[in-house]
Amino acid sequence: PYTLKVHCWNLEDTNEFCKTIGKTLSSDKRKFTFVDKPTKNPKFIEKRKNPFPKRLSHKERIESKLWTDTVEYWNDGWSSYITFEVTFKNETQFVNFTKKVKQRLSLNRNFMSFPLRKPKVWKYWWVCRNVRNWQRI
Repeated sequence: PYTLKVHCWNLEDTNEFCKTIGKTLSSDKRKFTFVDKPTKNPKFIEKRKNPFPKRLSHKERIESKLWTDTVEYWNDGWSSYITFEVTFKNETQFVNFTKKVKQRLSLNRNFMSFPLRKPKVWKYWWVCRNVRNWQRI
């Protein structure tokens, strides 16, 4: 069997993921086996009170006593809303999953992000003033 971790970044993306694969999922059961049989009315059931809990480990360190009158600052990375661990019994189920999700996946990859993040479109770009000189050379 092959396992794949699926990162969803907010509640709307998680509901869209459930509708895409056709399965009802909940926050307390994050591991499931993918079966290509859609359920009736798929949705996501949130059972956690706070999906993004604040970490309190920094209050026990020595540095927290030294820096009492400063602004609070977090240096934590991006944390996903929820991460599902999907197990596939064979390659045909994996291929059906990739067709439903509409992403290119391979057996070497162990995670994916849903939905696929679009690259940022930049308003400005770098322009060289010596473009004409480069073309003459």
